Amino acid sequence: MDLLQKYSAAELFYELDETFILQIEESLTVKQSGDLIVDIELLVPKLKKVNHKSQLLAGVLQTGGEPIYYAMRFINEERHSPYFFQFIIIDTDQYLDFYNQKKAIKNGYRDDKRNS
Repeated sequence: MDLLQKYSAAELFYELDETFILQIEESLTVKQSGDLIVDIELLVPKLKKVNHKSQLLAGVLQTGGEPIYYAMRFINEERHSPYFFQFIIIDTDQYLDFYNQKKAIKNGYRDDKRNS
């Protein structure tokens, strides 16, 4: 059984699956990983609750050099903390598909004016 990592900041709770953490370690630098965690912490309070179904959102890390496009699969159900279990590096075209569907962190979750 995989170990779960639980994180909290005041009243903010979320879980990262061991596989998610390993995928981050294999794909990102320490700085990029830190930026990803910041993205997750900004995202968690704004995530939609969807029971019995995983969700997939994309993001972009701009830590100097070429941007890194990624997608995260997670479950966020009523009465449970968000549970992130898959991290995937994607290409620009895939990111734009997410963006157009309003499933990109920058356009659908960080900008409250567009999040309706």
